[in-house]
Amino acid sequence: MRALNLRTRLLAILFLTFLPIVGLIFLISWEHRLYAENEAKEDVLLLTRVLAKDQSQQIESSRQLLMTLSQLPIIQNNDREACQRLFAGLLEAYEGYTNIALVDAQGNVTCSALEEAMSLNFAEESWFQELTRTRTMTFGNFRVGRVSQEPVIPLNYPVLDDRGNLKGAVSLVLSLKWFSDFIGSPELPDNGYVTILDRDATILARHPISERFAIGQVYPNQPVLDAIAKQEEGILHATDAGGDNRLYSFLPLQPENSGTYIVVSIGDDVAFADVANIRDRSLIVLLGVILIAALMAWTSSRMITDPVRNLVQASQNLEKGDLSARVDIKSTIPEISQLAATFNAMANSIEQRVEQRTHELREINEKLQGEIQLRRRIEQQLTRNAVRLRESNAALENFAYIASHDLQEPLRKVQAFGTRLQDKYIHTLGEEGVDYLNRMMSATSRMQQLIRDLLSYSRVTSQAKPFAEVDLNLALQEVQTDLETKIEQTHATIVVEKLPKLEADPVQIHQLFQNLLSNAMKYQHPERTPQIKIYTIPTATSDTTESGTINSYQICVEDNGIGFEEKYAERIFNLFERLHGRSEYEGTGIGLAICRKIVERHNGTISATSELGAGSKFFVTLPAHQDEGDKYGG
Repeated sequence: MRALNLRTRLLAILFLTFLPIVGLIFLISWEHRLYAENEAKEDVLLLTRVLAKDQSQQIESSRQLLMTLSQLPIIQNNDREACQRLFAGLLEAYEGYTNIALVDAQGNVTCSALEEAMSLNFAEESWFQELTRTRTMTFGNFRVGRVSQEPVIPLNYPVLDDRGNLKGAVSLVLSLKWFSDFIGSPELPDNGYVTILDRDATILARHPISERFAIGQVYPNQPVLDAIAKQEEGILHATDAGGDNRLYSFLPLQPENSGTYIVVSIGDDVAFADVANIRDRSLIVLLGVILIAALMAWTSSRMITDPVRNLVQASQNLEKGDLSARVDIKSTIPEISQLAATFNAMANSIEQRVEQRTHELREINEKLQGEIQLRRRIEQQLTRNAVRLRESNAALENFAYIASHDLQEPLRKVQAFGTRLQDKYIHTLGEEGVDYLNRMMSATSRMQQLIRDLLSYSRVTSQAKPFAEVDLNLALQEVQTDLETKIEQTHATIVVEKLPKLEADPVQIHQLFQNLLSNAMKYQHPERTPQIKIYTIPTATSDTTESGTINSYQICVEDNGIGFEEKYAERIFNLFERLHGRSEYEGTGIGLAICRKIVERHNGTISATSELGAGSKFFVTLPAHQDEGDKYGG
């Protein structure tokens, strides 16, 4: 671990000195916050009670008015004309009401300050049914007035006869827009608001007005609603719908059966503004003191650190080989000046010794340089050649092993686990899972077949057998026996004319004709069964010597399959070459490439002619006898 320099240590000590002061400031700020929070809660609760009292007085005034109206003779006697004049005068005198109406025991409006309301019936309204049942004052739910088309809430008082029987009700419709303006008349703190809710948490009044808290909407702050459901009045600290932390205070409005609540809230930024300002000012002052002290410590430390840094830099330069490195220090501290002079003397001595030794070594190096460079070039070339040779030999030796073991082993595991999935979990995978599993198994099988084909391709030369006399007639019989199942499936007819004997690798000759016959059956025409003929081309086209001895044979494999365009006659013998998609015909496209390699190993040739839709002919030319020195072939 790298040690701290002197200047850094001084600054660290300074920081550690002031760290407890910073902690103390935050502790004091936290205590002030707790005190301010309690004080803010008391203020908000007091403000809520003042506003609740004002609203309760407003509702009580409305109740007193309704009670007085219900006892008037013109109301008891349903004097419509006098009633309408009275209601119209009251509506003009009280700007907070949108209508005053008299309703009979069946819910029909019999008298109204507004003529448009005379056709209304309130028998189905919940407030009318409750009033009929309880014979007491009821509050209607929030709604848009049928006549005024403004958000309103009806206050309703029963009209009873001398025996207490219900004759009807006096309904006073309170404008919520006016109610919102009324509750905003007391001065609120900055970022504070007042909301009145009904029993369904619908906003009846709001000040100041906000789109998020529009009249008629459901109150969006669930923690406040939960607190109201648990207790009639209280105070809590919660987050509003906009993510701001606020203090909330709530109280029920009188009378108790009104089901309305008043909620007052102020933001934390207002409630704790003084505490935050005191903390910020304290931190700013402390930061200024720390900066001044740090500047003084930094300036004082330079008297020591700058000369020491120059000595360190010069020592590092000297270590890197700069023998001219010296220090020029003029310090008021004697010890530092003496240290600088000693360093310069040491550097002078080192420079002189190095120059002398360098001269001696230069002469020796010049003599050895030429010989070293020559040997180095020879060794590098030998090393490169040896590496290339080892890599080439290793690649040749390991290919067959990798193909048959390292490449196939992971595929066997994939197939094994895929088979287990098919056996045990096929019913739980679902249609899409089964499709994916089938695709995986199909791809694994194709990869394994591709590896086998590559291995077969490489074994043409890596596992070649000695040439021996091969009877092609017997070889074709063995091939047909191996392909018996496929011949039966395709209903193929194979005609083999008399074929010659020649020197060849029996295994590879078997593979050559098996690949050709398999291709002939694979690419059969969809409208006819495969017809395959194998015959020797007449002597006129065969290679013979002057004495009439046949030197080579040309064997033709002819089919009536789908054929191909003549321009692909050479291309089909390339490795992995396919003229059709895998969905049409299976295979890896390596079969004909193996055929060509086998034929070339036997010093022969192979070619093809075809007509699209009419079938194909494959011509295999092989020597009758192989050279004596070519016992294993190419």
